[in-house]
Amino acid sequence: MKIDLGFSHDYEVEVLDELPPGRRIYYYPGSSTQGGKDGVLVKITPLHGESWVGVFSFGEITPKGVSGVYTLPNTDKLCVVSRGQDILFQLTIQLIGLK
Repeated sequence: MKIDLGFSHDYEVEVLDELPPGRRIYYYPGSSTQGGKDGVLVKITPLHGESWVGVFSFGEITPKGVSGVYTLPNTDKLCVVSRGQDILFQLTIQLIGLK
């Protein structure tokens, strides 16, 4: 998995191997808290606010698809790619997954 934090950003990210207990969990796409598909697990800690975990569903094109976490030129945006499926979202608009 590639992690590129080259752009300035207003959050910290950590790729996880398993879901931690006691954290807010959101499933993407859709930002559901009720559950979703398996995917890349990323803990996100905004500069101002509580950390939470995003489960970014795996793409369905190929099991060998690329995965990665990328900062963007906008300091409050993040892109997560999960086996080829991209999820782009803005942290200041609380957890709205854009595709």
